[in-house]
Amino acid sequence: MKRFGLIIAALALCLPATQLAAKTAPIGGARVVVNEVTGKIGGKSVTLRRGDGVFENELISTGDKAQAQFQFIDKTLLTLGEKSDIRLDAYVYNPRRKSGRIVINSLKGAFRFVSGSARKAAYQVKTPLATIGVRGTVIDGFMSSDGQFSVFILQRGKMIVCADGACRPVNKAGFYVVVRADGSITKPRQWTGRVPGITFTSAFPAPGGRFYVDPSHYYQPGEGSGGAGSTGPTGGRGTGQSSADY
Repeated sequence: MKRFGLIIAALALCLPATQLAAKTAPIGGARVVVNEVTGKIGGKSVTLRRGDGVFENELISTGDKAQAQFQFIDKTLLTLGEKSDIRLDAYVYNPRRKSGRIVINSLKGAFRFVSGSARKAAYQVKTPLATIGVRGTVIDGFMSSDGQFSVFILQRGKMIVCADGACRPVNKAGFYVVVRADGSITKPRQWTGRVPGITFTSAFPAPGGRFYVDPSHYYQPGEGSGGAGSTGPTGGRGTGQSSADY
């Protein structure tokens, strides 16, 4: 794990911010891959494996009973649950100034976002129903498959959730909001493992479960921790490092 951090840091120092945003330069790598996870960029789709690099504008998708975790150059951690889609919309990062623009677009499914070493204003998490500003944050998010609602749980730090021009700050860990398709945002409520009036059908550690590959930082009402898995060695378009480096 320490070697992974050193590799990410070395990559950040060697590449200027403008080059980090280029499609040819990886912006991070896969730490954990469980079952089928694919990356698509420029119309080409590939199977991702542990140690593979990921790129700006890439669409990452997980299949049935699949999960993945990625670490970016700024040490942001992004964990995906099964049947999830996330696009890495923008990634420009200056490691010396800790400035830039980092935009993650969660299109469906479940995710955990752990902000890295960039300045707070650099981060933005987008979803079909809302946009989230983060402040030294760990967030769990879930988007319903029918697009009717999203749930965002603050695990650490602060977040502000905006939809249809209205914003709702969440400043206390262990509280959540629900955003519905009509643009409404509920008041923050304490997370108990359930959301009134909503039934979750996703098997991923979305609301109602733990994150399988990254149990740290989780605000939880008393569940046990899970393990981690991998599909195997580095794939064909990796960062140039073996899977043992991650």
